[in-house]
Amino acid sequence: MTIRIKNKKSLGFTIFELLIVTIIMGILSLIILYNYRKSQNQFALQRSVYKLAQDVRRTSEMAMAAKKIGANLPWGYGVYVNRSVSDKSYIIYADIDGSNFYEPSNDVVVETVDLEQRIIIQSVNPDPVCINFRKPAPTIKIQSAPGVTSNLGQIILSDGATLTKTIEVNPVGMIDIK
Repeated sequence: MTIRIKNKKSLGFTIFELLIVTIIMGILSLIILYNYRKSQNQFALQRSVYKLAQDVRRTSEMAMAAKKIGANLPWGYGVYVNRSVSDKSYIIYADIDGSNFYEPSNDVVVETVDLEQRIIIQSVNPDPVCINFRKPAPTIKIQSAPGVTSNLGQIILSDGATLTKTIEVNPVGMIDIK
């Protein structure tokens, strides 16, 4: 009784096969890394937009609560965005002089909010825009200069490349994120 063993040319992988598999794995890794970076930018943009919208709502609540700043009881509170001064931050302020517009010499900065890394203010309409809430109702004023009122405040944030998100605030205080 004889046992026949089939003769196989190879029992392992060739270098060519290993090279092809390595190249395919490298390409897949690059695609995953690219999509990971893109999704990171997308989430950072979304977080920044919601933070800005939340800060606009917070200034409304501060005005309704008639929150004091030191010994002063401000006329209201607001958010000031001026792209020509900074495309990486905006200001939450207390309107001490009652002008419904941020004036650095008269009003108090409550907080300067920096946007997340890689996120910028792409455009502001009007530029600058001041969204001011005056107690007790609160009355909303959207202005580009003292006494110059607008019907809509629009702030567009961007990841600096392709992604953008828009925040619109209308004169009744409704915030719309697009």
